[in-house]
Amino acid sequence: MRSSSCMLASVAGFPFYWFVQFSTFDVLVIGGGPGGSATAGFLARQGRRVLLLEKEHFPRFHIGESLLPYNRQLFEELGVLPTLEAAGFVKKVGAQFHLGNGSQFVQLVFRQGRFTREPEAFQVERAPFDQLLLEHARACGAEVREGWTVTRFASDAQGVTTEARSDGGLVTSFRSAFLVDASGRGNLTGNQEGLRVIHPRLKKLAVFGHFTGVRLDDGEKAGDTVIVRLPNKWFWLIPLSPQKVSVGCVMDQEEFARAKETPEAIFTRLWQSSVAMRERMQDAHLVGVFHATTDFSYKNRRFVGRRLLRVGDAAAFMDPIFSSGVYLAMFSGKLAAQAINKSLTAGDDGSHR
Repeated sequence: MRSSSCMLASVAGFPFYWFVQFSTFDVLVIGGGPGGSATAGFLARQGRRVLLLEKEHFPRFHIGESLLPYNRQLFEELGVLPTLEAAGFVKKVGAQFHLGNGSQFVQLVFRQGRFTREPEAFQVERAPFDQLLLEHARACGAEVREGWTVTRFASDAQGVTTEARSDGGLVTSFRSAFLVDASGRGNLTGNQEGLRVIHPRLKKLAVFGHFTGVRLDDGEKAGDTVIVRLPNKWFWLIPLSPQKVSVGCVMDQEEFARAKETPEAIFTRLWQSSVAMRERMQDAHLVGVFHATTDFSYKNRRFVGRRLLRVGDAAAFMDPIFSSGVYLAMFSGKLAAQAINKSLTAGDDGSHR
Protein backbone atom coordinates (compact mmCIF):
# COMPACT_ATOMS: atom_id res chain seq x y z
CA MET A 1 0.00 0.00 0.00
CA ARG A 2 1.30 3.49 -0.86
CA SER A 3 0.13 6.81 0.57
CA SER A 4 0.87 10.53 0.20
CA SER A 5 0.44 13.68 2.15
CA CYS A 6 -1.67 16.70 2.92
CA MET A 7 -3.85 19.67 2.06
CA LEU A 8 -4.06 23.06 3.77
CA ALA A 9 -7.46 23.98 5.21
CA SER A 10 -8.77 26.21 8.00
CA VAL A 11 -11.26 26.23 10.84
CA ALA A 12 -12.46 29.57 12.26
CA GLY A 13 -9.65 31.27 10.35
CA PHE A 14 -6.89 29.12 11.80
CA PRO A 15 -4.96 26.94 9.34
CA PHE A 16 -4.39 23.27 9.93
CA TYR A 17 -3.23 20.37 7.83
CA TRP A 18 -5.91 17.91 6.77
CA PHE A 19 -4.27 14.69 5.71
CA VAL A 20 -5.72 13.07 2.60
CA GLN A 21 -4.09 9.71 1.89
CA PHE A 22 -3.87 8.13 -1.51
CA SER A 23 -3.70 4.39 -0.83
CA THR A 24 -3.41 1.67 -3.45
CA PHE A 25 -5.03 -1.79 -3.32
CA ASP A 26 -5.85 -4.57 -5.74
CA VAL A 27 -9.55 -4.36 -4.84
CA LEU A 28 -11.68 -2.01 -2.81
CA VAL A 29 -15.00 -3.39 -1.52
CA ILE A 30 -17.83 -1.07 -0.47
CA GLY A 31 -19.92 -2.61 2.31
CA GLY A 32 -19.33 -5.24 4.99
CA GLY A 33 -22.53 -7.28 4.73
CA PRO A 34 -22.48 -10.91 3.54
CA GLY A 35 -21.79 -9.96 -0.10
CA GLY A 36 -18.91 -7.65 0.75
CA SER A 37 -17.41 -9.95 3.38
CA ALA A 38 -17.58 -12.93 1.00
CA THR A 39 -15.96 -10.98 -1.85
CA ALA A 40 -13.19 -9.68 0.39
CA GLY A 41 -12.63 -13.09 1.98
CA PHE A 42 -12.39 -14.98 -1.29
CA LEU A 43 -9.96 -12.43 -2.75
CA ALA A 44 -7.82 -12.18 0.36
CA ARG A 45 -7.49 -15.97 0.43
CA GLN A 46 -5.96 -15.65 -3.06
CA GLY A 47 -3.34 -13.27 -1.69
CA ARG A 48 -4.89 -10.08 -3.07
CA ARG A 49 -4.57 -6.72 -1.32
CA VAL A 50 -8.15 -5.97 -0.34
CA LEU A 51 -9.64 -2.99 1.48
CA LEU A 52 -13.23 -3.23 2.73
CA LEU A 53 -14.97 -0.01 3.82
CA GLU A 54 -18.09 -0.30 5.97
CA LYS A 55 -20.00 2.82 7.01
CA GLU A 56 -21.35 1.37 10.26
CA HIS A 57 -19.70 -0.25 13.26
CA PHE A 58 -20.60 -3.90 13.75
CA PRO A 59 -22.59 -5.47 15.27
CA ARG A 60 -25.59 -3.65 13.84
CA PHE A 61 -29.22 -4.59 13.18
CA HIS A 62 -30.18 -5.86 9.74
CA ILE A 63 -33.11 -7.67 8.19
CA GLY A 64 -32.90 -10.80 6.02
CA GLU A 65 -32.50 -13.48 8.65
CA SER A 66 -33.53 -16.73 6.96
CA LEU A 67 -30.90 -18.55 4.89
CA LEU A 68 -31.05 -21.18 2.15
CA PRO A 69 -29.41 -24.62 2.35
CA TYR A 70 -27.22 -23.65 -0.62
CA ASN A 71 -25.36 -21.19 1.62
CA ARG A 72 -23.58 -24.07 3.35
CA GLN A 73 -21.38 -24.82 0.35
CA LEU A 74 -20.32 -21.17 0.20
CA PHE A 75 -19.57 -21.19 3.92
CA GLU A 76 -17.39 -24.27 3.41
CA GLU A 77 -15.51 -22.75 0.46
CA LEU A 78 -14.91 -19.58 2.45
CA GLY A 79 -13.71 -21.57 5.47
CA VAL A 80 -16.23 -20.04 7.86
CA LEU A 81 -18.68 -22.95 8.33
CA PRO A 82 -17.10 -24.27 11.59
CA THR A 83 -17.37 -20.78 13.10
CA LEU A 84 -21.03 -20.49 12.16
CA GLU A 85 -21.86 -23.98 13.43
CA ALA A 86 -20.21 -23.16 16.76
CA ALA A 87 -22.25 -19.94 17.06
CA GLY A 88 -25.42 -21.91 17.84
CA PHE A 89 -27.75 -20.45 15.23
CA VAL A 90 -31.19 -22.06 14.87
CA LYS A 91 -31.27 -24.96 12.40
CA LYS A 92 -33.82 -24.63 9.62
CA VAL A 93 -34.88 -27.89 7.94
CA GLY A 94 -37.88 -26.60 6.03
CA ALA A 95 -40.48 -23.92 5.42
CA GLN A 96 -44.25 -23.64 5.76
CA PHE A 97 -46.75 -21.70 3.66
CA HIS A 98 -50.20 -20.96 5.18
CA LEU A 99 -53.30 -19.18 3.95
CA GLY A 100 -54.28 -16.34 6.27
CA ASN A 101 -57.66 -17.88 7.12
CA GLY A 102 -56.00 -21.09 8.31
CA SER A 103 -57.78 -23.28 5.77
CA GLN A 104 -54.73 -24.68 3.96
CA PHE A 105 -50.97 -25.00 4.35
CA VAL A 106 -48.05 -26.85 2.85
CA GLN A 107 -44.73 -27.77 4.44
CA LEU A 108 -41.50 -28.15 2.46
CA VAL A 109 -38.75 -30.30 3.98
CA PHE A 110 -35.33 -29.70 2.45
CA ARG A 111 -34.06 -33.28 2.72
CA GLN A 112 -37.09 -34.47 0.75
CA GLY A 113 -36.48 -32.07 -2.14
CA ARG A 114 -35.48 -33.42 -5.51
CA PHE A 115 -32.72 -30.85 -6.12
CA THR A 116 -31.66 -30.06 -2.55
CA ARG A 117 -28.11 -31.22 -1.85
CA GLU A 118 -28.06 -29.81 1.69
CA PRO A 119 -30.62 -30.94 4.29
CA GLU A 120 -30.62 -27.83 6.48
CA ALA A 121 -29.87 -24.12 6.72
CA PHE A 122 -29.48 -21.52 9.47
CA GLN A 123 -31.89 -18.96 10.86
CA VAL A 124 -29.66 -16.07 11.93
CA GLU A 125 -29.88 -12.86 13.85
CA ARG A 126 -27.99 -10.71 11.40
CA ALA A 127 -26.05 -8.59 13.90
CA PRO A 128 -23.85 -11.48 15.17
CA PHE A 129 -23.96 -13.36 11.85
CA ASP A 130 -22.71 -10.43 9.77
CA GLN A 131 -20.05 -9.64 12.37
CA LEU A 132 -18.72 -13.22 12.18
CA LEU A 133 -18.49 -12.97 8.39
CA LEU A 134 -16.76 -9.58 8.57
CA GLU A 135 -14.26 -10.83 11.15
CA HIS A 136 -13.60 -13.86 8.97
CA ALA A 137 -12.78 -11.60 6.01
CA ARG A 138 -10.34 -9.77 8.25
CA ALA A 139 -8.82 -13.06 9.41
CA CYS A 140 -8.37 -14.06 5.75
CA GLY A 141 -6.15 -11.02 5.26
CA ALA A 142 -8.51 -8.26 4.07
CA GLU A 143 -8.05 -4.81 5.60
CA VAL A 144 -11.40 -3.86 7.13
CA ARG A 145 -12.23 -0.31 8.16
CA GLU A 146 -15.53 0.31 9.94
CA GLY A 147 -17.07 3.76 10.23
CA TRP A 148 -16.03 4.77 6.69
CA THR A 149 -18.66 6.10 4.27
CA VAL A 150 -17.86 6.05 0.57
CA THR A 151 -18.99 9.29 -1.03
CA ARG A 152 -18.05 8.89 -4.71
CA PHE A 153 -15.93 6.99 -7.19
CA ALA A 154 -14.37 7.50 -10.61
CA SER A 155 -12.86 4.87 -12.88
CA ASP A 156 -10.38 5.16 -15.72
CA ALA A 157 -8.35 2.83 -17.92
CA GLN A 158 -5.79 2.15 -15.19
CA GLY A 159 -7.98 1.79 -12.11
CA VAL A 160 -10.57 3.29 -9.78
CA THR A 161 -10.36 6.23 -7.38
CA THR A 162 -12.75 6.02 -4.43
CA GLU A 163 -13.32 8.83 -1.95
CA ALA A 164 -14.49 8.05 1.57
CA ARG A 165 -14.99 9.87 4.85
CA SER A 166 -14.37 8.38 8.28
CA ASP A 167 -16.84 9.06 11.08
CA GLY A 168 -14.05 11.16 12.59
CA GLY A 169 -14.15 13.48 9.57
CA LEU A 170 -11.03 12.33 7.71
CA VAL A 171 -11.47 12.37 3.93
CA THR A 172 -9.34 9.84 2.06
CA SER A 173 -8.94 8.88 -1.58
CA PHE A 174 -8.12 5.26 -2.32
CA ARG A 175 -6.78 3.85 -5.55
CA SER A 176 -7.53 0.27 -6.59
CA ALA A 177 -7.36 -1.86 -9.70
CA PHE A 178 -11.00 -2.89 -9.22
CA LEU A 179 -14.01 -1.73 -7.21
CA VAL A 180 -16.76 -4.01 -5.87
CA ASP A 181 -20.00 -2.36 -4.80
CA ALA A 182 -21.61 -4.42 -2.03
CA SER A 183 -23.39 -1.44 -0.49
CA GLY A 184 -26.72 -3.26 -0.42
CA ARG A 185 -29.88 -1.27 -0.99
CA GLY A 186 -27.80 1.86 -0.46
CA ASN A 187 -26.85 1.16 -4.09
CA LEU A 188 -24.02 3.68 -4.01
CA THR A 189 -22.47 3.32 -7.46
CA GLY A 190 -25.78 2.64 -9.21
CA ASN A 191 -27.29 5.78 -7.72
CA GLN A 192 -24.22 7.86 -8.64
CA GLU A 193 -24.56 6.70 -12.24
CA GLY A 194 -28.37 7.03 -12.33
CA LEU A 195 -28.91 3.32 -13.04
CA ARG A 196 -31.53 2.41 -10.44
CA VAL A 197 -34.94 1.35 -11.83
CA ILE A 198 -37.80 0.67 -9.39
CA HIS A 199 -40.06 -2.23 -10.39
CA PRO A 200 -43.35 -0.52 -11.33
CA ARG A 201 -45.58 -3.29 -9.94
CA LEU A 202 -43.63 -4.20 -6.80
CA LYS A 203 -43.63 -0.99 -4.79
CA LYS A 204 -43.66 -2.71 -1.43
CA LEU A 205 -42.98 -1.83 2.18
CA ALA A 206 -42.18 -4.06 5.16
CA VAL A 207 -43.07 -3.52 8.81
CA PHE A 208 -41.35 -5.86 11.25
CA GLY A 209 -39.82 -6.49 14.65
CA HIS A 210 -38.48 -9.14 17.01
CA PHE A 211 -40.93 -10.78 19.41
CA THR A 212 -41.02 -13.16 22.34
CA GLY A 213 -44.01 -15.37 23.12
CA VAL A 214 -44.65 -16.36 19.50
CA ARG A 215 -46.02 -19.91 19.26
CA LEU A 216 -43.66 -22.22 17.40
CA ASP A 217 -44.23 -25.79 16.28
CA ASP A 218 -42.86 -28.75 18.18
CA GLY A 219 -39.75 -30.73 17.29
CA GLU A 220 -37.59 -29.93 14.28
CA LYS A 221 -40.41 -27.85 12.74
CA ALA A 222 -39.76 -25.24 15.44
CA GLY A 223 -37.00 -23.87 13.22
CA ASP A 224 -39.12 -23.58 10.07
CA THR A 225 -39.67 -20.29 8.31
CA VAL A 226 -43.43 -19.73 8.32
CA ILE A 227 -45.06 -17.67 5.55
CA VAL A 228 -48.70 -16.59 5.97
CA ARG A 229 -50.40 -15.36 2.81
CA LEU A 230 -53.21 -12.82 2.79
CA PRO A 231 -54.94 -11.67 -0.44
CA ASN A 232 -52.56 -8.77 -1.11
CA LYS A 233 -49.82 -9.08 1.50
CA TRP A 234 -47.80 -11.69 3.38
CA PHE A 235 -46.22 -12.30 6.78
CA TRP A 236 -42.95 -13.96 7.70
CA LEU A 237 -42.10 -15.65 11.00
CA ILE A 238 -38.42 -16.58 11.41
CA PRO A 239 -37.28 -18.24 14.67
CA LEU A 240 -33.98 -16.69 15.79
CA SER A 241 -33.86 -18.62 19.08
CA PRO A 242 -36.34 -20.68 21.13
CA GLN A 243 -37.48 -17.36 22.64
CA LYS A 244 -37.05 -14.73 19.90
CA VAL A 245 -38.85 -14.66 16.53
CA SER A 246 -38.58 -12.15 13.69
CA VAL A 247 -42.08 -11.30 12.43
CA GLY A 248 -42.89 -8.94 9.59
CA CYS A 249 -45.48 -8.05 7.00
CA VAL A 250 -44.83 -7.05 3.37
CA MET A 251 -47.53 -4.81 1.90
CA ASP A 252 -48.14 -2.18 -0.80
CA GLN A 253 -46.67 1.24 -0.09
CA GLU A 254 -49.93 2.89 -1.15
CA GLU A 255 -51.95 0.90 1.39
CA PHE A 256 -49.51 1.87 4.13
CA ALA A 257 -49.73 5.55 3.21
CA ARG A 258 -53.56 5.50 3.11
CA ALA A 259 -53.79 3.98 6.57
CA LYS A 260 -52.22 7.01 8.28
CA GLU A 261 -51.24 4.88 11.26
CA THR A 262 -47.93 4.07 12.90
CA PRO A 263 -46.11 1.03 11.47
CA GLU A 264 -46.68 -0.92 14.70
CA ALA A 265 -50.42 -0.11 14.71
CA ILE A 266 -50.79 -1.23 11.08
CA PHE A 267 -48.83 -4.42 11.77
CA THR A 268 -50.94 -5.27 14.84
CA ARG A 269 -54.21 -4.68 13.02
CA LEU A 270 -53.12 -6.88 10.12
CA TRP A 271 -51.95 -9.86 12.14
CA GLN A 272 -55.12 -9.73 14.23
CA SER A 273 -57.14 -10.02 10.99
CA SER A 274 -55.63 -13.45 10.20
CA VAL A 275 -56.64 -16.70 11.89
CA ALA A 276 -53.26 -18.26 11.18
CA MET A 277 -51.39 -15.27 12.61
CA ARG A 278 -53.60 -14.96 15.70
CA GLU A 279 -52.84 -18.57 16.62
CA ARG A 280 -49.13 -17.73 16.75
CA MET A 281 -49.10 -14.09 17.86
CA GLN A 282 -51.75 -13.88 20.60
CA ASP A 283 -49.15 -13.97 23.41
CA ALA A 284 -46.36 -12.13 21.54
CA HIS A 285 -44.46 -9.16 22.96
CA LEU A 286 -42.20 -6.80 21.01
CA VAL A 287 -38.50 -6.84 21.89
CA GLY A 288 -36.66 -3.62 21.10
CA VAL A 289 -37.56 -1.30 18.24
CA PHE A 290 -40.24 -1.77 15.57
CA HIS A 291 -39.02 -1.15 12.01
CA ALA A 292 -40.31 -0.13 8.59
CA THR A 293 -38.39 -0.25 5.32
CA THR A 294 -39.30 0.49 1.71
CA ASP A 295 -37.82 0.46 -1.86
CA PHE A 296 -38.14 -3.30 -1.96
CA SER A 297 -37.77 -4.27 -5.61
CA TYR A 298 -35.46 -2.63 -8.13
CA LYS A 299 -32.55 -3.29 -10.46
CA ASN A 300 -29.64 -1.37 -11.93
CA ARG A 301 -29.59 -1.15 -15.70
CA ARG A 302 -26.00 -2.47 -15.58
CA PHE A 303 -24.39 -4.80 -13.06
CA VAL A 304 -20.86 -3.97 -14.17
CA GLY A 305 -18.90 -0.92 -15.24
CA ARG A 306 -15.34 -0.01 -16.05
CA ARG A 307 -13.30 -1.95 -13.45
CA LEU A 308 -16.49 -2.14 -11.35
CA LEU A 309 -18.72 -5.06 -10.30
CA ARG A 310 -21.93 -4.85 -8.28
CA VAL A 311 -22.90 -7.77 -6.04
CA GLY A 312 -25.98 -8.68 -4.04
CA ASP A 313 -28.54 -5.94 -3.44
CA ALA A 314 -26.21 -3.34 -5.00
CA ALA A 315 -26.97 -5.03 -8.32
CA ALA A 316 -30.69 -5.71 -7.86
CA PHE A 317 -33.20 -6.56 -5.16
CA MET A 318 -36.44 -8.52 -5.30
CA ASP A 319 -39.02 -9.13 -2.60
CA PRO A 320 -37.24 -12.00 -0.78
CA ILE A 321 -40.09 -14.43 -0.02
CA PHE A 322 -37.82 -17.44 -0.62
CA SER A 323 -34.94 -16.29 1.63
CA SER A 324 -32.61 -15.78 -1.31
CA GLY A 325 -30.96 -12.49 -0.31
CA VAL A 326 -27.89 -13.65 1.62
CA TYR A 327 -27.24 -16.50 -0.81
CA LEU A 328 -27.39 -14.26 -3.89
CA ALA A 329 -25.16 -11.69 -2.19
CA MET A 330 -22.50 -14.24 -1.26
CA PHE A 331 -22.69 -16.22 -4.51
CA SER A 332 -22.40 -13.07 -6.64
CA GLY A 333 -19.51 -12.03 -4.38
CA LYS A 334 -17.80 -15.33 -5.13
CA LEU A 335 -18.31 -14.84 -8.88
CA ALA A 336 -16.99 -11.26 -8.67
CA ALA A 337 -13.91 -12.46 -6.77
CA GLN A 338 -13.23 -15.14 -9.38
CA ALA A 339 -13.51 -12.70 -12.28
CA ILE A 340 -11.32 -10.09 -10.58
CA ASN A 341 -8.70 -12.64 -9.59
CA LYS A 342 -8.42 -13.82 -13.22
CA SER A 343 -8.06 -10.23 -14.43
CA LEU A 344 -5.43 -9.39 -11.84
CA THR A 345 -3.48 -12.50 -12.82
CA ALA A 346 -3.73 -11.63 -16.52
CA GLY A 347 -3.07 -7.95 -15.94
CA ASP A 348 -6.17 -6.83 -17.85
CA ASP A 349 -9.15 -4.61 -17.00
CA GLY A 350 -11.77 -7.39 -17.01
CA SER A 351 -13.71 -5.98 -19.95
CA HIS A 352 -13.69 -9.30 -21.83
CA ARG A 353 -14.66 -11.54 -18.91
